[in-house]
Amino acid sequence: LLRYIQNKLILAFLYSFLQLSLLSYHNFFHLCCKKITNL
Repeated sequence: LLRYIQNKLILAFLYSFLQLSLLSYHNFFHLCCKKITNL
Protein backbone atom coordinates (compact mmCIF):
# COMPACT_ATOMS: atom_id res chain seq x y z
CA LEU A 1 0.00 0.00 0.00
CA LEU A 2 2.82 2.41 0.90
CA ARG A 3 4.50 1.76 -2.43
CA TYR A 4 1.23 2.53 -4.25
CA ILE A 5 0.89 5.86 -2.42
CA GLN A 6 4.54 6.66 -3.15
CA ASN A 7 4.03 6.00 -6.87
CA LYS A 8 0.90 8.19 -6.88
CA LEU A 9 2.82 11.04 -5.24
CA ILE A 10 5.67 10.75 -7.75
CA LEU A 11 3.21 10.75 -10.65
CA ALA A 12 1.36 13.79 -9.28
CA PHE A 13 4.66 15.64 -8.80
CA LEU A 14 5.84 14.83 -12.32
CA TYR A 15 2.49 15.86 -13.81
CA SER A 16 2.48 19.21 -11.97
CA PHE A 17 6.11 19.82 -12.96
CA LEU A 18 5.26 19.07 -16.60
CA GLN A 19 2.29 21.46 -16.51
CA LEU A 20 4.45 24.18 -14.95
CA SER A 21 7.21 23.78 -17.53
CA LEU A 22 4.68 23.80 -20.40
CA LEU A 23 3.07 26.95 -19.01
CA SER A 24 6.39 28.78 -18.66
CA TYR A 25 7.43 27.62 -22.15
CA HIS A 26 4.13 28.92 -23.57
CA ASN A 27 4.62 32.29 -21.84
CA PHE A 28 8.19 32.49 -23.16
CA PHE A 29 7.03 31.68 -26.70
CA HIS A 30 4.28 34.32 -26.44
CA LEU A 31 6.85 36.93 -25.31
CA CYS A 32 9.14 36.06 -28.23
CA CYS A 33 6.26 36.39 -30.69
CA LYS A 34 5.38 39.82 -29.26
CA LYS A 35 8.98 40.99 -29.67
CA ILE A 36 9.13 39.70 -33.25
CA THR A 37 5.90 41.50 -34.19
CA ASN A 38 7.15 44.73 -32.59
CA LEU A 39 10.29 44.79 -34.76
